Amino acid sequence: MAAPLSRSALRARDALVLEHLSLADAVASAVARRFFPLVEREDLIQVAREALLRSVLRCKAGEPAEPYLRRCISGALQHHLRDRVRLVRIPRRLHEQGQHQLTKAGAETGIW
Repeated sequence: MAAPLSRSALRARDALVLEHLSLADAVASAVARRFFPLVEREDLIQVAREALLRSVLRCKAGEPAEPYLRRCISGALQHHLRDRVRLVRIPRRLHEQGQHQLTKAGAETGIW
C-alpha cells in the first residue's frame, strides 16, 4: 500500500487534476462521438476522469503533464472499450458489404 500523501502533495495533485479536467472531458467526448451510439458519453467521461486521477501522481516534475496525461486517458478509454463495452472489429468482407466497421461482440448473431 502506498504511503499517504502530505498536504502539500495533495494540494499539488488537486491543482493538477483541476487544471487537466477539461482535457479528460475532451478526450472522452471525442471517443464518444467516434463510437456513437455504441457507448454513453457520460460513461466515457467517468473512465477518463478516473484515469486522470490515477495518472497525475505519476507525472514527472519539470516535464509538461498534458502529453503524458492524454496518453494515460486514451489508454484507459481503449481498455474500457475493449474490456467492458466489448467493441470488436468485424472482418473486412463484412465491412465491404456495408456493415459498420465496429460493432458490439455478438451483434451479428443477435445476442444483444
